[in-house]
Amino acid sequence: MGSQAWKVPRDVVEDPLQKIVSLKGTTKPGRPSCAQLKGRIGKFVACQIYTTRPTPCRNFKASFEDGIHRPRCDEARKAHGLKSLNRSDWNNTDAEL
Repeated sequence: MGSQAWKVPRDVVEDPLQKIVSLKGTTKPGRPSCAQLKGRIGKFVACQIYTTRPTPCRNFKASFEDGIHRPRCDEARKAHGLKSLNRSDWNNTDAEL
């Protein structure tokens, strides 16, 4: 897992011996779903290991979170029946992110 300042808990990782960390549930064919996300997608979801999440999670940003469109975010949201984000969603605190 490298010399990261954070340490991903070994018991939530698919294969702790791999260099690239995959959290349980994220490599499942079809509709992958991270076992560390608690709640209901589209309503409220929280990462149970947010402060120690692995690099792939840290690097995956939501579309327009920082003003940049990210098609992979759109694809992930579509897979869960959610609409794509746009710039105005980040200005609207009532938006369903």
